[in-house]
Amino acid sequence: MSVSDLAIVAALIFAWGTVSARLERFDVTAPITFVIAGLVLTHGPLGVLGFTPSNEAVKVLAEVTLVLVLFSDASRVGLRDLRAELGLCLRLLGSACRSRSAWARCWRWPCSGASTSGWPC
Repeated sequence: MSVSDLAIVAALIFAWGTVSARLERFDVTAPITFVIAGLVLTHGPLGVLGFTPSNEAVKVLAEVTLVLVLFSDASRVGLRDLRAELGLCLRLLGSACRSRSAWARCWRWPCSGASTSGWPC
């Protein structure tokens, strides 16, 4: 990434900081803005950024972004609210763990051969 690429990204962040309050009234959030800006600045006739990330870099960036988003959402939940909705939270967490486990078993089945029953799950 060159100095001009960094300057363009810094200018984009600065521009978002100056107009974010106005745009959020219209439900235009930072993720929407930066995804559109990324597409416009890297593809097509306006493709001024000469940065092409590797697949591994995109994967790491996506994982870090997910961690930050989930953490920031979880930090806004009050302890009183969590206790009031504890049953719902545990049911959602339990169903997510079960569906993830079933998905993992189904995904491994074609790669490791059929199970004894012939079905992946």
